[in-house]
Amino acid sequence: SNTAILSEIGSLQVEFRYLARVTGKSEYATIAMRALDEVLKLQTDSGLFPTFIHNTKQTLSFGNSAISIGAMGDSFYEYLLKIWLQGGKKESKYREMYDKAIDGIMDK
Repeated sequence: SNTAILSEIGSLQVEFRYLARVTGKSEYATIAMRALDEVLKLQTDSGLFPTFIHNTKQTLSFGNSAISIGAMGDSFYEYLLKIWLQGGKKESKYREMYDKAIDGIMDK
C-alpha cells in the first residue's frame, strides 16, 4: 500500500539509529531519519498530523484528516522527543516539533 500509519513512520528511528551505532553502518540511521524528515516537511499549523500519510514515491501527502493522540498517532509524537534525547539534545528540530505538537494537543 502507498499509505502508512503515522505512528509506524515515527517509531523506527530510535531503533535504527541505535543499530547504526552498534554496527557502525550509518546508512541504517540515514534512511530511517530521511523518512521522518520527509513527513515533518508537511508541517501543520497545530503541529499535529493526520493518522495516515500517503506516499506516491514522488511526494507525500496526508492520507486522511483524522488526528489521534491515541491509537495510530501517539508514538509518533513520543518518538520526536526520544530522538532529540538520543541525539544528545543537539537536533533541535525534533524537540521543536514535539513542543509544537504538545501545544497543538493543549489547544484542542
